[in-house]
Amino acid sequence: MPKLSGTAVPSYRRHKQSGQGIVTLSGRDLLLGKYDTTESRDKYNRLIAEWLEAKCQRLSSRERATLEHRISAAVSTFVQGMQLSREQQREEANRESLRRGRR
Repeated sequence: MPKLSGTAVPSYRRHKQSGQGIVTLSGRDLLLGKYDTTESRDKYNRLIAEWLEAKCQRLSSRERATLEHRISAAVSTFVQGMQLSREQQREEANRESLRRGRR
């Protein structure tokens, strides 16, 4: 497994054999629960926050600012994806109700 750069945030991935979400922190693989569920994403976010908090205590102020910026961008992207997902679910529910009404 390649080492991360000083400001890289470990990624949320799918463990192919078990179908669970997984993240590697400090060289340890941590299973998060069923892949791409709210619960596994929440667990990932909690573990990353704890890991970053511990890591930030060892960083210089410049490294910390860069890392905080990357975290903010990642959270923004994640939230936008969740909002899009909810909109898609609403649209699908609307289409389904229209299909039922035609029958």
